[in-house]
Amino acid sequence: MEGTALDQTGAALPNAKVLVTNEATQVTKETTTNASGYFRASELLPGTYRVEVQLSGFQNWIERSIQIDANQLRSVYPKLQVGEQNVRVEVSANVERIETGKSTVATSIAQTTMETAPMPARNIYSAVAFIAQA
Repeated sequence: MEGTALDQTGAALPNAKVLVTNEATQVTKETTTNASGYFRASELLPGTYRVEVQLSGFQNWIERSIQIDANQLRSVYPKLQVGEQNVRVEVSANVERIETGKSTVATSIAQTTMETAPMPARNIYSAVAFIAQA
């Protein structure tokens, strides 16, 4: 039994696990694909076989009822589909508490700033507005 494991775009799948199982005896031969996606399981007894190809990130590919006769070489061409990938992202940080019940803005003005700031018309509110613009 031989074959070449490919993805859905036709690219080779190296290092895929290939299981060739005799369906009558449940004896399994395991091999892996090479850099070109090629694999070969030799010395199989005559019988009916199941071939399964597994690779992380892809759905398993299975073909059943492959009949092998004495001294016969059968070829299979597994085409694996991209499988589900589970990604978990966890973010944690220390954040200062924000009070959302009030919407106030405050600032502090030093006493020396108030004493040295010009005060047009001796009005404290216009002086604070003047300092805030600076």
